[in-house]
Amino acid sequence: MGAVSALQTSYQLVSNFIPRSTIATIVRDTVILEFAPTLVCIVLAGVVGSKIASELGNMRVSEQIDALEIMGINTKAYLVMPKIVAALIMIPLLVVVSAALGIWGGRLAGVMSGIIAPNIYDKGLIEGFKPYNVFFCPCKRLYVRVYHCQYFCILRILCKRRCAGNRALQYQGRGGELCGHIVCRLYSRRFVAG
Repeated sequence: MGAVSALQTSYQLVSNFIPRSTIATIVRDTVILEFAPTLVCIVLAGVVGSKIASELGNMRVSEQIDALEIMGINTKAYLVMPKIVAALIMIPLLVVVSAALGIWGGRLAGVMSGIIAPNIYDKGLIEGFKPYNVFFCPCKRLYVRVYHCQYFCILRILCKRRCAGNRALQYQGRGGELCGHIVCRLYSRRFVAG
């Protein structure tokens, strides 16, 4: 992320009136405010969302969720809350690590290609730095990601037994989470109502 931003920014800055430290400033702001939160959450939504859906669907098919309900355990609190707490802890941490690696990658690409000197890059990182952006970076996508995690978990738990069977999981694997929810709704109406 940062390496591509540094190379592309240096390619676009052809004027001698713009200082070279602007490359580092642009890389810092784009990585912190846009690339790190967005790309980390897109990857997490795909990987973690499908894992949660398949795990809970498998638990529903093998009647593990029914067994927990018979024992009197609140399945939503027992199965969903750990995933939400993990999302609250790990998503901001992964976004911060991604931002740091992106900025470091921009520095490495700029210095290795000879576009910018290390001291000028460091100067550009410090110029106009707003500490609020570092706080805003992890919080930007946290709400959206935790909402998706909670929504997918609860839908899979509430989904009826036949819905969570092979057909729904096959369609979900082919077409993504949205297709899985559509198939889940259709099968729930078909088998529960009729």
